[in-house]
Amino acid sequence: MTWSTMSGRWINDTSVATCKGEIVPLAIAKVALKKYLAEIGAKGGKTSRRTITPAQQAAMQEARKAARLRKEQNDKDQATRGA
Repeated sequence: MTWSTMSGRWINDTSVATCKGEIVPLAIAKVALKKYLAEIGAKGGKTSRRTITPAQQAAMQEARKAARLRKEQNDKDQATRGA
């Protein structure tokens, strides 16, 4: 038995309290959680399936390259200052 601070009563270890304070069997809670995670995971995939033009792709690659070069130069500068 476990004390539930949400409901203010003792509950069976095979049960879990929901955010609404309801006591439900653990197996049902796991199924609901799995369904919820699958739902929000599917939404994330939709965003990543956007299409970009070749010009946009080239600009993004150039921006990444410039950022990487800035970081490498900054790392070199810090290494020479510390030596």
